[in-house]
Amino acid sequence: MYATYTCSHSLLMKSILFMVAMGISAALFAQNDSTQKFLEHQSVNLHEVTLNAQIKNQQQQLVQFYKTNTAATLEDILSRLPEINMIRRGAYGMEPTIRSFSSGQINVLLDGMRIHGACTDKMDPATIYIEPSNLESVQVTTGSKGFIHGSSIGGTINMKMQEPSITKKGDVNGQFQTGYQTVNHALYESLKINYSGNRWAALATATYRKAGNYTDGNKQTVEHSSFEKINYSLSVKNMLRPNLSLKTDFIGDDAFFIGYPALPMDVGYASARIASVTLSKNYTQTTSLVKEWQVKGYYNYIRHFMDDTRRPNIPMHMDMPGNSRTMGINLITQMRVRKNHQFQWIADVSKTRLYASMTMYPQNEAPMYMLTWPNNSRTQAGLGGVWNYTVSKKFRLQLNTRLDHIQTQLTTQEAKDHVSIFSNSTNGTAYTTGNISVQGTYLFHPAWRWRVNAGYTERAPTASEQYGFYLFNSNDGFDYIGNPSLKKERALNAETGIQFNKRKHQFSVTVHISHIEDYILGEMDTSFSTMTPGARGVKKYTQSPTATILGFECSSAHQLFGNFNWIQTLKYTYATTSENVTLPGIAPLKWITSAGYTKNSLMLRAEMEASAAQHRINKNAGEDATNGFVLLHLRTGYQFSLNKMKLQLQAGVENILNKYYHEHNDWGNVPRSGRNIYTQLILHF
Repeated sequence: MYATYTCSHSLLMKSILFMVAMGISAALFAQNDSTQKFLEHQSVNLHEVTLNAQIKNQQQQLVQFYKTNTAATLEDILSRLPEINMIRRGAYGMEPTIRSFSSGQINVLLDGMRIHGACTDKMDPATIYIEPSNLESVQVTTGSKGFIHGSSIGGTINMKMQEPSITKKGDVNGQFQTGYQTVNHALYESLKINYSGNRWAALATATYRKAGNYTDGNKQTVEHSSFEKINYSLSVKNMLRPNLSLKTDFIGDDAFFIGYPALPMDVGYASARIASVTLSKNYTQTTSLVKEWQVKGYYNYIRHFMDDTRRPNIPMHMDMPGNSRTMGINLITQMRVRKNHQFQWIADVSKTRLYASMTMYPQNEAPMYMLTWPNNSRTQAGLGGVWNYTVSKKFRLQLNTRLDHIQTQLTTQEAKDHVSIFSNSTNGTAYTTGNISVQGTYLFHPAWRWRVNAGYTERAPTASEQYGFYLFNSNDGFDYIGNPSLKKERALNAETGIQFNKRKHQFSVTVHISHIEDYILGEMDTSFSTMTPGARGVKKYTQSPTATILGFECSSAHQLFGNFNWIQTLKYTYATTSENVTLPGIAPLKWITSAGYTKNSLMLRAEMEASAAQHRINKNAGEDATNGFVLLHLRTGYQFSLNKMKLQLQAGVENILNKYYHEHNDWGNVPRSGRNIYTQLILHF
């Protein structure tokens, strides 16, 4: 299978030996009472609710912790998880990666729904369409465990929305938040109202954010970093019969005048409309083969309008509108065959239609028009299964499988004419992707758990990789052209680690390695002329024989003496091709540690972020070496009781030392925010 393998055998052998020596990270334990107390001291009750009734894990503890200690965006929360780094092009719309797998290599889902961005420059990842106010949990599955919701080689981020709760007695409650930040004069307001009855329940949220240009650590204004947005959602749940529910969800998101300092263009307007209907059934009979099932139908429409009209001294103005439409249906079934055998089946079908264009306005000449995403569609149908076998009280096996059929197609003659300029393949492409993994978990001590996972995964190329037409990458300065003849990416993934959980202390470490065949990347093609003014050349998507990505993650939570607690994460990734070329976008070693004190209504917390320098770079991809940095943050909060209401006041200082810095995956080396003082008020009623 791997006849083309030319990677360093010594590197792989060392990595494998290191993984074996370290052992495997546990399927994470449920948190103990002491740790639960300090993680849930604040007001937000963040649960992991999944169909297969998984226990809370340490990942969810971290999400909860960071969510309840700052008025952060979802992107801020994700960046602190051990498996995730963010690609930043501005203060808005950061692109998540899992262990340096990005974009089409991973799935980013909302309640299991596929949402495709409408921007060819990846300025609108699905993570911007949900706010912490309507977030229930974040489920991150890595490597060969992350394909159950759709073929991928890097994993899946699945964001789950909060649901309205059904109670026997009608009740109305809510939460209002408002906050302010000094570094960009940002205003944040959020309202959440929940009605619950014996058969009906409804949850409505609305969030408004407005931020100006921020200042960096040198007290300089970072131009084109402002934004404004409003997000609103409604979820209505009806109990049709006992254990049978019908739920309707809607999310609207509108953003205006979004600046991107690392790009030559901004966004005048962006919007999302996301709707779904879910029918769920639980079976209470212990003898029932089917334990629960869920059917979800969904539709989303994303619009994105890039323009540079607010940019002075532009040699040639242009605008780039784009849109995506996705509809789909998912079926999830949970079954139990005997006491020690459990099955989960996921079947889904989705279809996405994409379109994006660019119009250039040269001075004293007629406008020039072209399709950057020629009209295309992607139809995906898949079936996945999970088998859990409890061998004994100490040992459990899990088998994951997934099969997908993907059909990509150009939908108009105009689109085919565009693609014919660089390829003869204009009739569409069909891919069949297969995925399989096996996992063993061993409880070798009441407090220690060991896990090993290995698998084979595949993924089909993205629309940009197949049909992109002169997509300018401002990070490396090249125009990119698609390749409809690309083959599937294929990967062998393995990870191992160990986890400790006892009373007041939790700790986990995971080591992972991925070997990818036919790795998709852009290579210079001198047969094409540039289209974008100032572009360094043209790259066409092609494939490297192999690539290797390896690294580790650590996280821990400790309830120390008295009311003191300590939580931290540590992550590192190393990646190279078979030609010993460093893959771009690889974040360096990063450590986040946080110590806090909670007593009654008072919370105090000190945090430190430390990043190592990154000198392993890919200059051909526009990367520069990045210096290391250390940031200090301080947060505090106090809660008051006002009759039946609760009032929380929070304040903090981020980047206390006013450090001038940027992270390695920040495009254009645009500096991040300097010292920022924030305040927040939360009213529960």
